[in-house]
Amino acid sequence: MSITAVTKGRPLVAVLITVLISVLISPAAFAGDSINPPVRKIEIAGNEKVATDEILQAITNTKLGMPVDEDLVKKDLQAIADLGYFSDVRANFRQYQDGVKIIFEVVENPVVKGIEIKGNSALPADKLRELIPVKDGEILNVNTLNKGLQSMLEDAFKEYGIPARITDVQVKNSGIIEVQLAETRVNQIIIEGNEKTRDYVIRREIRLKPGDVLNMVELHKDLRNVLNLGFFDDVSREFRETSDPDVVDLVIKVKERRTGTASLGAAISSTDGLLGYIEVAEDNLFGKGQRANIKLEFGKDKTLYRLGFFEPYINEKTSGGFNIYNERSTEYDAENRSFVKSESGLDATLGRELGEDLKGYLKLRVYDTAEDYPETERIDEQGKTRSLTFSVIKDTRDFFLRPSKGSRQELSVEVAPSWLGSEYQFNRYIADYSKYFTVNSKGHVLALHGRVGHIQPTGGEGISDTELFRVGGPDTVRGYEYSEAFTGQSILVLNAEYRFKIADKLDGVIFYDTGNAWKADEKISLSDLHTGIGVGVRIDTPVGIMRIDYGVGEGSGKTYFSLGQTF
Repeated sequence: MSITAVTKGRPLVAVLITVLISVLISPAAFAGDSINPPVRKIEIAGNEKVATDEILQAITNTKLGMPVDEDLVKKDLQAIADLGYFSDVRANFRQYQDGVKIIFEVVENPVVKGIEIKGNSALPADKLRELIPVKDGEILNVNTLNKGLQSMLEDAFKEYGIPARITDVQVKNSGIIEVQLAETRVNQIIIEGNEKTRDYVIRREIRLKPGDVLNMVELHKDLRNVLNLGFFDDVSREFRETSDPDVVDLVIKVKERRTGTASLGAAISSTDGLLGYIEVAEDNLFGKGQRANIKLEFGKDKTLYRLGFFEPYINEKTSGGFNIYNERSTEYDAENRSFVKSESGLDATLGRELGEDLKGYLKLRVYDTAEDYPETERIDEQGKTRSLTFSVIKDTRDFFLRPSKGSRQELSVEVAPSWLGSEYQFNRYIADYSKYFTVNSKGHVLALHGRVGHIQPTGGEGISDTELFRVGGPDTVRGYEYSEAFTGQSILVLNAEYRFKIADKLDGVIFYDTGNAWKADEKISLSDLHTGIGVGVRIDTPVGIMRIDYGVGEGSGKTYFSLGQTF
């Protein structure tokens, strides 16, 4: 008669080795019709690598002196098989003294000579092999291999983000184990939810292509890039099964937000009097991802126009844009005598992707400034500034409108040399760093920011007042008026904000700011820093993040209304 048992394994891998368990001689042959003979001796045969004592410890049901019981023998055979070392387990009975001797005969698995992983194209085979705790030169343990293969898939997914499954495992007599993998691949990419934004605007942010191996780490980066276009309130993904278990359709779902504003009206300014204005801005022009804006202000003492355009995708890695502006206003000196101040010019920027989350920019600025004093003998002032700015930005923020993790780092150098035709000649150096931490399960965020800078005259007419650093106001140190800003050629600003959710699309902020700007003849000292503290709210509106802050500095408190995060 024979008794069959099955090795225990995870669903991941089918039974690697069929274990044949059989009783070669029926114990009833040694006794009468109904009484089984007693067990007088238990022996182990066939083992070379596995210790006899280890096998004997698995035999817990069959007892010396007790009658032979077929069911108990079967349980012991299964227990031996469950050790994982054997491809064949049998129980042989021999007459012995006044009873029987049971010989548990085993056939050991081969010694492992190597593990070959096949079918993988994105997952590195050498790294996968390191994740399997089966050593070459040791007898194969099926349990260890099964658990190791399961652990390998889990660890590989955590490290590389690539889902895969094992389709076949073969153990050769030579000791070579062949593991066949099937990596999940993408069949098609489907975009849903976009009514205005063109599909290609979203697709060009997704490096994953149909036919590629699905990489969840890279996909999450792609989805972050889509979200950071600023056109959507939400970006999510789902997978749909196909007829092939190793191929899925990737569905990217977006929820669009308003990206354009238009306003027409009038305002009264304490400095400029009655003003009329027209302003139109669109961050997703015609759904093509382009940015355009135009602003006109007109009044008795001020006229202003600004026109801008930005193309994010001149080609696969290059972006570019420009701004043209002209501003003319009547102002008054300390003796209340009027003069006309004007500034006009343009800037043009080219951006280039340098690596993952890393971009470089080249910016040309061309502008003229003038001050005309018709009522006094004061000499009119005018000058030309021509500069090039080189900057590098590393941005790993999860969502630039409301970042909760990641960082933004920027280094820039601006030069205004004589060979560009600049009358104001200088070099400007700036380093800017922001870091974001999610501090609890409620999504509270600690945001930290620092900026240092220095501008150095290199000749010509030196540095105009408009080029000096300014500290004080809604974007540097709150609690001070921008018109009362501390100015200088060197700057240090440090900011900390604790951001927390109050309601949907409404966040609260507690902030601490400190900083100063020093003139060329002033000694830079941390004891000279000016500090502001306060609270604020951030409202996610269709036109962007509206920021309202109340800060207290060294004098009375100040209230600020602005758009966008402080940093």
